[in-house]
Amino acid sequence: MKEISVQCLYVIGLGLFVSNSACAGLLGPSNFSACILDAIDPAGTKTAASMVVQSCKNKFPDTKDVSGGLGIFGPSDFDECILKYASGIRDNTVGSVIYQSCQTLFPK
Repeated sequence: MKEISVQCLYVIGLGLFVSNSACAGLLGPSNFSACILDAIDPAGTKTAASMVVQSCKNKFPDTKDVSGGLGIFGPSDFDECILKYASGIRDNTVGSVIYQSCQTLFPK
């Protein structure tokens, strides 16, 4: 009986490790640009955008790292990224931050 429970714990632990590695970005952003797109409000203000940028810089100091992308449910190219995240922009700064994040994730 003890042998089975040790094996079960091993399988569960391995499963959690593999699923966590394979699904980077599924439960939250995995890089600076994904953090921006996840947190920014297209209808927000310049001040709010600045706060989001600073918060994401604190979480992801390497702003050029794009490992993990936007996950399996995110857009697959620059145009889809802009369409998904830039709808309803009311401030040029917010639009610029979204544009730069999409450009970093999907260089043209």
